[in-house]
Amino acid sequence: MQEFKNEAYKFSRLTRTTTETLMMEGIGAPVKRIGLVKSQFRPSDDSTTFPFLIPSNAFASVELSHLYEMIDTTSPDIAKKAKNLSQIIRDSIYSNAIIPHKHFENIFAYEIDGYGSSNLMDDANLPSLLSLPYFGFIDNDDKIYLKTRDFVLSDWNKFWFNGEKFQGVGSPHTGLGYIWPMSLCMKILTSTNDQEILETLELLKESSADTGLTHESFYYNDPNNYTRSWFAWANSLFGETILHLAKEKPDLIMIDDFKFIKLLDASK
Repeated sequence: MQEFKNEAYKFSRLTRTTTETLMMEGIGAPVKRIGLVKSQFRPSDDSTTFPFLIPSNAFASVELSHLYEMIDTTSPDIAKKAKNLSQIIRDSIYSNAIIPHKHFENIFAYEIDGYGSSNLMDDANLPSLLSLPYFGFIDNDDKIYLKTRDFVLSDWNKFWFNGEKFQGVGSPHTGLGYIWPMSLCMKILTSTNDQEILETLELLKESSADTGLTHESFYYNDPNNYTRSWFAWANSLFGETILHLAKEKPDLIMIDDFKFIKLLDASK
């Protein structure tokens, strides 16, 4: 408990939204030190339930290993520390953040506290559990990742929304029922199933509501009900998704002057 007397980071403010501040006068939820890095806020800007945010720790582990590669010859002492910390974080994720689930066997938790508590969910913003292979933490055919992916893309994930036509991951940041196109892009970028890719591309097209742009989020039964009409992050990720398919699966799309033209029938 000594750390609570000398906490390096605190954040609190007056708000009617609980996810915009931290409990215990800005300290946040308690944790037991297990080799992970605290994240008091998610990429979506919402406060974490438990401060050890697993996607962010996985991302940190990958980038620390990249830092090692970049400066190994110029700053070997710092490079060694980066490599060691990268491994400590990775080992702790595998030791503490793999949680048994009655329907999905073992999956990665979204957040943990080191005391045994875990939050099983995923958020559409990046990094996310769905995006673990995208930034190089794990192979997209890894068994634990595939089980986690199945969980994320199911109604066991409290922020998976399944409407009459649209299905996808949302975020507490935009509330219940709002799917983020970023999650649809990431579903494609982590998929090896051609039919899944084509069906998800079609959802992305229709979710734009004929605006020519992807949005921050859209309501799962009405794509005309959306937030942030021009969301650069989502549009950039959509562009990356199309370029990825053009390189890895060019037979699935037709490209003319860098404009997405048509979906090909999966049977062809």
